[in-house]
Amino acid sequence: MKKLCCISIGLILMMTALGGFAAGQKAAQPDKATERVEIIAYLLGEPDTEFGEVMAEVNEQLVERVNATLTVNTLGWGDYDTKYPLILASGEPVDLIYAANWNNFSVEARKGGYLPLDDLLQKAAPKIYASLPEAAFNECSIDGKLYMVPTLKSSSLAHGLVVRADLRKEYGIDAVDSWESLGRYLEGVKANEPGIIPFNAGINDTGMYASLLVNEFGWTWNCFAGGVFSELQDPKSVFAWYLTPEFEEFAGRSRQWADKGYWPKAVLSNKLTGKDAFIAGTGAFFITNITDMNDTYRQVVKDHPDWEPEWYLLESAPVTELTSFTQDGFCIGATSKHPERALQVLELLKHDEELYTLMYYGIKGKHWDENSQGQLVEVTPGVSYSGESISVWGFGNPEHTRYPANIMPGYEEKVKWLVDMGVSNPYASFSFDINSIQTDLANLSNVYAQYGNPIVWGLVEDLDAALAQLKDQMSKAGIGKVLSEAKEQSAGYFGG
Repeated sequence: MKKLCCISIGLILMMTALGGFAAGQKAAQPDKATERVEIIAYLLGEPDTEFGEVMAEVNEQLVERVNATLTVNTLGWGDYDTKYPLILASGEPVDLIYAANWNNFSVEARKGGYLPLDDLLQKAAPKIYASLPEAAFNECSIDGKLYMVPTLKSSSLAHGLVVRADLRKEYGIDAVDSWESLGRYLEGVKANEPGIIPFNAGINDTGMYASLLVNEFGWTWNCFAGGVFSELQDPKSVFAWYLTPEFEEFAGRSRQWADKGYWPKAVLSNKLTGKDAFIAGTGAFFITNITDMNDTYRQVVKDHPDWEPEWYLLESAPVTELTSFTQDGFCIGATSKHPERALQVLELLKHDEELYTLMYYGIKGKHWDENSQGQLVEVTPGVSYSGESISVWGFGNPEHTRYPANIMPGYEEKVKWLVDMGVSNPYASFSFDINSIQTDLANLSNVYAQYGNPIVWGLVEDLDAALAQLKDQMSKAGIGKVLSEAKEQSAGYFGG
């Protein structure tokens, strides 16, 4: 397991006041009598090598503005899901922590991991309070209490296919936007590129690969747990995706592709990802969202100007899902020693353009400058910074978004296209209460890891027998009880 990376920058400067913010104004000037505090934060990901220097500048401003320093601890992608609940349950001080619906926000809120914000937010962070629409308060509340401060950005959750157009063109393929054209592309790589595994994937790509099936049929997995899904266009349809004929078709294709060697036989033990391999040149395909694709594009073409990375959405996708307000956000830990000051820091990081730009893009004059169009340009070759290497997404504010000069061609247009064709999740304000099925969910998680993942990757000798075994194990683990609970709560949410 990866070690917890802790970047702690303490700056000893003059004592300043806590003071509240007035909407539209900067923080109050320091009050000598107010004690400086350290705000402890947890984010997900692996920090950029330049992160320490950026945080030093961030903390200089935070000390001047609210007499606080920010210590950022990061939980790596390999084990964040196990360490995250342990951090909240440990009793250690947690002032700010990244939170999201896909990271069990509602579960942790019900367990008492977060502090209710109803009486704090307007007082400590009035600019945040004023910027949130009513829907945000509804979606970020659990059992009538507000727990999350959400991102203000709206984007598409669709995962797309990343390929190299230089190879695609060589193989005579017009576009890679269907299962059939993807298969031809992977076959072309297998036949013509001896040093490349077509989809050089690892165990952490399992969810990404399966998300293509989710996109294909307009499903969402952001409502429930235990492998239970619903349809975006028919939200009352609640089902276990492993038990669908669509999954069986997906599994059959995976079985064929595994036999053809489109991914490593040891995919389930490989800790690297298809994205890692793509960047390194040992893979020619991976799956990601459009935002991450843009970052990857910039990185790849810088090192390999002859490559042509491009991103496709499956053309059969009926709709794409838009992010909800709980997709990215921040919570105050229930153990926070300084909740008001933490909210003041959060408000600055979201609404102050200078601090926002520091966290996202780094130091002007070192990591970036701007051209006549206001686009970000490199200052020194080889010196760069990306705040999105860790989960700064919860700070998201479209008013302060800046694009680099070497942006992926057509990126802004493609983002708009995805948002325009997107739909909001009908369950956006729904919170699945899992108290009565926690044991069943834990059992199902083990079943999916043992029996489901090998089927997803086609690593079974007899597919029919493997599917039958999976269904049997799911039944024993409690899928019937979980489905019944999900359907009952869904009916209650929609009024019967």
